[in-house]
Amino acid sequence: MRALILLLALAACRETPLVAPDRTWQLIRLDGQPFAARATLRIGAQDAFDGQTPCNSYGGGWTGGGGAFAAGPIRATRRACPELAAEQSYLAALSRITAYDIADDLLTLSGPETTLVFTPAPPA
Repeated sequence: MRALILLLALAACRETPLVAPDRTWQLIRLDGQPFAARATLRIGAQDAFDGQTPCNSYGGGWTGGGGAFAAGPIRATRRACPELAAEQSYLAALSRITAYDIADDLLTLSGPETTLVFTPAPPA
């Protein structure tokens, strides 16, 4: 019994929380495809999130917990750039998210017919 409790405690210590001070995630896959442009996401404890897309900064509020996640409404600056289509695909997918999971230091956000996979962003 003690061994089981110790294993559970160790597993809990290694779990990456969804909300962590100064944790920024970088998008690596959108719907199973590598995301070649740069997009980041930082989820704050005050029910807010923000990030940087290839062209713009964005942010909004979120609700959830216990595996649930809903973003919205999302606001973004309106600069144009060559990667605007990739940015729009990402923000549209983010607005459809209903759940999250963190495993092996990857954040997976999913919703109907969409999946976003993030890895911790390298330090700026």
